[in-house]
Amino acid sequence: MLARSQFQLWLQAIAIQTKAYAGYFRHYPLELVGDVVARTITLGLTLVFWGLLAAEGQLSQDPSQLAGYFLIVIAMSAIVPFRNLASGGTHAVKYGSINPQLLRPRSGLTAIFTQRYAQMLPMLVISVLFFIAGVWVLQPSAYHVLYLLITLPSAAVVSVSLATLVTCAAVYLTEANSFKNMVGLVWNAIGGVIFPLYLLPEWVSYNPFAVATYLPSVALTSQAPPLLYAVLAGVGWSVGLGFLSHKLWRRALRSYDGVGI
Repeated sequence: MLARSQFQLWLQAIAIQTKAYAGYFRHYPLELVGDVVARTITLGLTLVFWGLLAAEGQLSQDPSQLAGYFLIVIAMSAIVPFRNLASGGTHAVKYGSINPQLLRPRSGLTAIFTQRYAQMLPMLVISVLFFIAGVWVLQPSAYHVLYLLITLPSAAVVSVSLATLVTCAAVYLTEANSFKNMVGLVWNAIGGVIFPLYLLPEWVSYNPFAVATYLPSVALTSQAPPLLYAVLAGVGWSVGLGFLSHKLWRRALRSYDGVGI
């Protein structure tokens, strides 16, 4: 009887795993299309924007500031890794690797994010080199260094909060990866990743994606927005998104059934 029960459990486990893989391959083409669309739009925006800048002759006005800015952006993308944390959280929810983490006393999402950050250590080392190169190019003053130190904590809080919100969406959405890619597209467009936001109206610099990436990146340049406004935007988004992500994650846990996909 015991052997028969174990055999039945084994068959049930195979059935569950087969169903999970079937669901994955059924939805994979849609996820692939979403990823291709997001990357195509990002590339299109990049080419259009830089083409306009070249036509207006703005690329030659201060090339060192532009070069230094993008070196810092590359570094900040790993130091404040919204996209990598969102990918880690989404993967953990959809594939069930968060299940054992939820049995621990601390938050399962905290454990997932910590593991994800630890996996990025080689990238962090490379990012430090980009950061040093950016500092060498920009030669920032003490004020700009202080600007960076003040805006960095809020950038980290907003980045983790946004990644938590994307992870919450993965609990409810079948096409979670497509949603994550679309959020990444927005981050590229208004977060200062593919072009510096100081070329746009100043108010664009205070959106949450810009707080997470742009403000600490532009801090060491001569184009940084007023520090007071940057601090207010950072604190406001940190408190608002931190509270919202905490509440939504607790609600998502009540809806999470422990199934991988």
